Amino acid sequence: MKIIGGLVIFFLICLPLSRNLFVRYATNHFLDFTQQEISILIEDENINFNLSAIEAFQTSDVFIGLSANLIKLGEIKIPSVGLHLPIFKGVSGPSISIGAGTMRRDQKMGIGNFPLASHYIPRSNLLFSPLHDVEIEEFIYLIDNQFRYVYQIKEIKIIKPHEIQVIEDKEEKKMITLITCTKDMENRLVVRGELISKELFD
Repeated sequence: MKIIGGLVIFFLICLPLSRNLFVRYATNHFLDFTQQEISILIEDENINFNLSAIEAFQTSDVFIGLSANLIKLGEIKIPSVGLHLPIFKGVSGPSISIGAGTMRRDQKMGIGNFPLASHYIPRSNLLFSPLHDVEIEEFIYLIDNQFRYVYQIKEIKIIKPHEIQVIEDKEEKKMITLITCTKDMENRLVVRGELISKELFD
């Protein structure tokens, strides 16, 4: 009986660790693509942009993502909190379990509002979990196959899940909107930044 209890405790300790290592492996798998291998934005009616249709994080979505034909558009970095993820087109379970997903079909880096979503995983620095540690005035970097876009964080707030208007363009502002779950999983954490520069990416 003691052996069984010990195995259960070992399993409960190792399961989150194994999950985290697997997510990190999948993320790095897509980050290893060179800039020349990043897909050009194409229209695909099968890609999902409805975040409300996505369920809580599931490790099975990571397995699916590794074999799925995910369209990588670029990368996002927030050096201050160690965030570095691939950006995929759409918000499917696999795309936001490995990286960050775009939330509108028409969005483009450096133009209008560029909203991205990803999962929050408790007690980890995976996916968009580090957003809980960012601060105003820190920098967000987007990279596509041509340019690096530099945004500066101007707003951090909590919204209700139904307040999806935050993904829409706001007047003529060039901005980025990052969305993930709050730590209690009931609301949404929103981090917004404004574009301050665009430069050629070597």
